[in-house]
Amino acid sequence: MNQKSPWYICLKWGLIFGAVAVIFEVVRMVARNLEFSNQAAGSLALIILYVLVLYAGVKEFKEHYPQRLSFAKAFLSCILISAVGCVILFGFEVLQYSKIDPDGLEKRYETSLTNYRRVVEKDTVSTAELNLYLDTLSSIVGISQDQVMDAQDTVVDDGMKVEVKKGLDLLQKYYRATLTNEFQKRSMQPIDTVWDLSHFSMKARRTLMQTLELYVNQNDKAPSTLYVQQIVQRAENLLRDYSVADIRFEKKKADIPHYTSPVTYAAINSFFSWIYALLVGIFVSVYHYRSKNAIDEVPVEETEEEPDETEILSEEETDNQEENV
Repeated sequence: MNQKSPWYICLKWGLIFGAVAVIFEVVRMVARNLEFSNQAAGSLALIILYVLVLYAGVKEFKEHYPQRLSFAKAFLSCILISAVGCVILFGFEVLQYSKIDPDGLEKRYETSLTNYRRVVEKDTVSTAELNLYLDTLSSIVGISQDQVMDAQDTVVDDGMKVEVKKGLDLLQKYYRATLTNEFQKRSMQPIDTVWDLSHFSMKARRTLMQTLELYVNQNDKAPSTLYVQQIVQRAENLLRDYSVADIRFEKKKADIPHYTSPVTYAAINSFFSWIYALLVGIFVSVYHYRSKNAIDEVPVEETEEEPDETEILSEEETDNQEENV
């Protein structure tokens, strides 16, 4: 057997580990959509690569280790292999984002924001966001009411203002009940995307105009109906720029890390890659240690010693002599 140094083997597989980590990082930079939308697939691919490299490295380490391999020695080899590889990854990322692609960190951040925005738009409106929209509508209706009343050629008397306020309250009450009821029944429909964040604003405005049309048909003789119609239409126009997706995105985008220093990013990414590799290394070490025990515990069948031919011949001669006597 070739008596290679076990530590030389760890260094060799550490270099291989680093090369694999660098190649994976390059692939992630080329295909930046792996940041969020395919994050699970990227993590699975990274686990598989770590398992293959660490398994092969510990296997060769075990073959050339002069003593019986224990779990501690197997895990120590995983630590050394992954540490060497992560140092290489650290050096590559510092070089990449300081010399080769100085704008790379900012590009990663912008790509992460774009991909996260796509995820947000596919999400469903929450109850809290629905209530926030309804409260915002109520405030805008109040502002629109003051604007419409002040824009009239003649002063609107207080009695008419009270009637308009009653009409608006009734319309909003019915609108709130309608929208809430449809929101609660959304899970009963097999295919329903109108409650996605990207479609909610259009759905809400369309329902508001339907409610207004119903109110006008039921109260077409009331003098206050014309004012109510103008106020609600003005409020609907003001709500065209209201986006639940924008509100959710602005609240959550602070959770996306924004790195500006290549050294900081490389250190954090390399450290977590090392921790990731150590978790994989635990299972690899357990596998190699258990496989060693499995070989040790294989029972060996005892074989009977075959008698020597000289002993057999001597026994036959003794029997012949006894017969002659």
